[in-house]
Amino acid sequence: MQFFIPPPTYQQAVALNEPLTIEQLCERAQVRCRASGAWTLRMLEVVSGPTLRIVAEPGPWGNVRIEIPPQDAPNKYSLALNALAYGLHDLVARESIKGTAAGAVTPPRGRPRRGSPKSNRQRQRDFRRKVTTQQIQQL
Repeated sequence: MQFFIPPPTYQQAVALNEPLTIEQLCERAQVRCRASGAWTLRMLEVVSGPTLRIVAEPGPWGNVRIEIPPQDAPNKYSLALNALAYGLHDLVARESIKGTAAGAVTPPRGRPRRGSPKSNRQRQRDFRRKVTTQQIQQL
């Protein structure tokens, strides 16, 4: 999942050429929609654009247009679902991707996810080993 989802841009009216419901978006993203009722009928459109962008009407029922950089179909709709969940804070989208690969956060760079940090003694030992190896290679 991409890690920066931009905040939405709000407009009074958002015209949709090929509208989808959130249920249909979940189907196309190959994710089971975990909600039912009127909340799943929010109208939106996924279009290609140069960058990720969310344009929405104010309020919880307004139309939404999500612009996505060109990608293959399942990834495109998966990214659109993430943008809806984390950019617009749509509860149906967020519940639908919770616990799936589509909603998994990429691990942060740096320290490994498991294990404990290195002690000062271990860091010093690794540094000396690295320096010694470099000196030997220079000979």
